[in-house]
Amino acid sequence: MFGNKYKFYNPIKQNKAHILALNKQLGIKLSNFIPIIAFSNGADLRVNTTYNIIYTTQINRLIKEYTDIKFQENDIQKLYEKISSLNIVSSEARKQHISEVRNIIATKEQMIQQGICPRCGHNLVFRSGKYGDFFGCSNYPKCRFTQPIEK
Repeated sequence: MFGNKYKFYNPIKQNKAHILALNKQLGIKLSNFIPIIAFSNGADLRVNTTYNIIYTTQINRLIKEYTDIKFQENDIQKLYEKISSLNIVSSEARKQHISEVRNIIATKEQMIQQGICPRCGHNLVFRSGKYGDFFGCSNYPKCRFTQPIEK
């Protein structure tokens, strides 16, 4: 528990995926979303980004900084009902969802190991940049997928 390190999916990418899913399911413009990632106070955040990555104790303060009204009261109720209807409530369905996400991640990692871009299917090529060596998609600039070389 304490002092242990755990590997988990990039929260910024996960947040973006959730926003895109909500955009698709609810038909809300992407500009109406305010992405926030909150961690418990026990987390050790070592992040240098402009993205809203905060501790849970900072949520109220951050939300109050946003004053533009994006939705009317009746719209909020409709969105709540739609989100509630889409929520996975059965433990079996949740397990299946988690399994599907893990399969997607495993497939992506397998493609990368085979030198195939997981976004567009083109070959990955070795490249050198000002921040070091990496693998990038041969379909650049149409596809901007990169994979750092693990040391």
